[in-house]
Amino acid sequence: MHPKRLAGETDRSPTRPSYKSHRRVAAAAAQTIDFPSIADLAPGAAPQPLRAAASSGLPVYYEVDYGPVRIARGRVVVDQLPAGAPFPPECWITAYQIGRRVGNTIAPAVPVSRVFSVRVAHRVATGADRAVRLRA
Repeated sequence: MHPKRLAGETDRSPTRPSYKSHRRVAAAAAQTIDFPSIADLAPGAAPQPLRAAASSGLPVYYEVDYGPVRIARGRVVVDQLPAGAPFPPECWITAYQIGRRVGNTIAPAVPVSRVFSVRVAHRVATGADRAVRLRA
C-alpha cells in the first residue's frame, strides 16, 4: 500500500534518492580550530578580542552558549549581570567554522568551546576608620 501524498508532494522523498545523490563527490579537506583560552572578565572592562583561527584560513564564527556576555565585532562584552546571579557567573563561548561546499571543498571543523567567569570586585568596610578595600 502506497502512503497518501499531501498536496504538492512528488515522488522524490528521503526514502527515494534523487539523481544528485548518485553523483561522485570529491572528499572534502579537513580543518581544525585553534581557540585560545579566554581570561576571566570584569563588568565594565574593555571588550576582549576573540582570536580563534581555522587551519583552512576560512573565517571563524562565535556563539554564546551560556552566560551574561555577548559578542560584538569579534569581541566579548559583559552584559548587565542579573540580580541574584550566582557568583562568579560562568560563561561558555563556542567557535565554529562551517566549511566550504563549492570549489575546493572543506569539511566543517569540530566546534571548540571555552569557559570563563565574570569576576566581580566586592567592597568590604573594615576597621575603625571604615577604610574600604577591594576583594576579588
